[in-house]
Amino acid sequence: MGIFLFDEGKLIGYTEANYTKESKINILYIIHVYLDEEYRGKKLCNELLKRTIIKHEQNKGKPNLIKITYAEGMTMLKCSLRTFKELDYKIKIYQNQYDQIISNKNFDTEEDIKKLKNISYKKAIEIEEKNISGKYDIWYSLFFYK
Repeated sequence: MGIFLFDEGKLIGYTEANYTKESKINILYIIHVYLDEEYRGKKLCNELLKRTIIKHEQNKGKPNLIKITYAEGMTMLKCSLRTFKELDYKIKIYQNQYDQIISNKNFDTEEDIKKLKNISYKKAIEIEEKNISGKYDIWYSLFFYK
């Protein structure tokens, strides 16, 4: 599943998403969001994500859990937070990833979808700021749900 964005016949952006399972829990995993550099800063990332989520919701919104893994820093995080907030979603993070980023310790732990921590939109920004400024730049996942 995904959305393609064109400008005068030129592909300028897209999303790639897949329905999958994690520990037998159904999720929509947004794998990739791409926007051509020339078109960044125009709120098009927000539009791409919004259309992807709306397409998912038209599929009766099942599964209810949407996952995005962050490895690209604050820009992508702010785009997705803006989009999900507009659509009235709440946020969770793997408890162990939260602990790892907040304590700034590099310990290898298994991700457990059954152990998710609720966080606010503000806390999500704080986590990324802590992650960037810390000793370890950890790829982490956020889960969005209604």
